[in-house]
Amino acid sequence: MSSKRLFKNIEERNAWIVHQTQKGKLNAEIASKTGLSVRQVQNVNSAYRQFRRLQRKKGPGRGGTLTKGGKQSIRNALKKTPYKSIKSLAASLPDEVSSRSISRYLKKVGWTRKKATRTPKLTSRQKDRRIDWAKNHRHFRWNQVVFSDECTFYLNECRYGWSPSGTRIEQESSVYNGKVQIWGAISSKGPITFGVYGGDMNGGAYRGVLDEEIVDQAYGILGDNWIPQQDGAKAHTAKATMNFLKGNVPDAPGWPAGSCGLSPIGDLWGALKQRVYSHNPDTLEKLQMCIEEETEHITKKQCQDLFSTMKDRVAMVIETEGEAIDW
Repeated sequence: MSSKRLFKNIEERNAWIVHQTQKGKLNAEIASKTGLSVRQVQNVNSAYRQFRRLQRKKGPGRGGTLTKGGKQSIRNALKKTPYKSIKSLAASLPDEVSSRSISRYLKKVGWTRKKATRTPKLTSRQKDRRIDWAKNHRHFRWNQVVFSDECTFYLNECRYGWSPSGTRIEQESSVYNGKVQIWGAISSKGPITFGVYGGDMNGGAYRGVLDEEIVDQAYGILGDNWIPQQDGAKAHTAKATMNFLKGNVPDAPGWPAGSCGLSPIGDLWGALKQRVYSHNPDTLEKLQMCIEEETEHITKKQCQDLFSTMKDRVAMVIETEGEAIDW
């Protein structure tokens, strides 16, 4: 039976284990001479192979105090790469600080870990077009524009709510959730018109909405100098639709591809959904009734507030060099 070897410290013992392994000794034989288990010997060799580490791995401990510079380093790191773990943040600091200290600091300043929101990936060409468009519209007559768009409301759409820490809110949902689709148009003088539609909003359906609902209303509210503004959806840019616009309304100023965050009517949809879902509609009929009721409550001031942001939106596109803006 082999006698147990004595070592001055753990680093010397681990170096001997690695050396014996490199000589071809079996883990079981090394374990018997060091008094360790086979698993411990394997861990020593693994730590050396991956990190060239022979000393004992330092535990988290209490760690030092998080300095002002360390706090700034954490914020800068997360602004650049928000997906870093607490451990990787601790490892990047020059002074030893515990993960718990970092976690407490982030909680104190209001940083929380959350699921990322998807944003469109814009090409360089799209960004360049957004910049050119923004520069040409810094002093545009936004008070004469009519913004129009479509929106879909799903029955049983998951909503935000409050619950105790460590618990979740469960909301029943079917495999297929019905939907109600609406179109709408707004101006700086208030809402133009809103309506429910079924099926796909193709070119023919959209031209019908323009002809029967939007055009006459817009002329009545804004006069002869109103300007239609729409995104690049196929129904909006179809040749027949563009011919209709040319023959019935003033020239549209154009809208850049990948127009993320530029149209204020997108913000209106978000606010409208919050109000509609606050009624907890449990059937499609109730959902549609809530939508129709809440669109009646869209005010002139609400539209004016949205239009007042256009100058800043345009400036932000230039400032971010064409990136998608978070408004």
